[in-house]
Amino acid sequence: MSPTRLINCQSLEQLNLANNNLTTVALLGLRPDRLTYESIEVLDHLTNASLDKQEHLIRRAHPVLLGLRSLRSLILSGNPRIFASINLTLDGKHWVRARQRNENTELLHSIPDSDHLTRQGIFPLTLNELHLAYCSITQMAGLTTLPVLHTINLAHNHIVDMASLSMLRFSSMLRTLNLMENPITEQNNYRSHLICLFPHLTTLDERPVDVKEKVGDLAHSFPLFSWIRQK
Repeated sequence: MSPTRLINCQSLEQLNLANNNLTTVALLGLRPDRLTYESIEVLDHLTNASLDKQEHLIRRAHPVLLGLRSLRSLILSGNPRIFASINLTLDGKHWVRARQRNENTELLHSIPDSDHLTRQGIFPLTLNELHLAYCSITQMAGLTTLPVLHTINLAHNHIVDMASLSMLRFSSMLRTLNLMENPITEQNNYRSHLICLFPHLTTLDERPVDVKEKVGDLAHSFPLFSWIRQK
C-alpha cells in the first residue's frame, strides 16, 4: 500500500483493507526501499519506547490513515503483521507533524496545539467503526484516543487481560465490542466484568447486553445497591 494512493482521498468515509498482508511499515507510510532490512524488522515489532528513540524514522513517517480526515469505517482484519501499529502512539509534536504531511494547508488550523496534546495513535479521530479481527493484537494503546468510536471488532486476537481493554474506556461512545476467540473470554465472570467496565455496551461478542445483565453487574460491583433491590 503506497501512501500516495490514499493522499487524495480525504473525503473517503469507508475503507476495507482486510487480508492485504499489511505491515507496520505500510501503515506508517515508510518506504521499504529506503529502509535497511534491520529497520524493517524493528518496525514490525515496534514499541512506543523504541519508536521514541528512532527519531529518523519518525521524521520519515507518513501515517497514511491520518490523512483520511472523513473516515468513519475501517476494516483491517486479517493483517497479523500490523499488530505493533495498534499499540503505537506518537507524542503531540510528532503527531501534529504527521497530520500536517497529510492535510492541505487550509485545514491545518483544525489541528490541536501540540503543547496541549497527549500521545495519539495513528488512526483518524473520526473513526466510529473499526475491525481488527485476526491481527495478532495483545495491546492497544494506540486506540485510546478515538473519541467517537462506536463499534470495535477485536475477535480472534491474543488479548489476555482486562488492563489492556480498560484503555478503551476513553471511547465513551463505545456500544459494540467483539472479543470472541481471545484468551480473555475464558476468564471467570468475563462477560460480567466487561459489562461493568463498559456500562454503555449494547452488544458484546455478537450478543445483546440486556437490562438484567447490567443491573446484575451493578449489584455485584456495589453490594449496597444489591441490598436496596431486595427491599
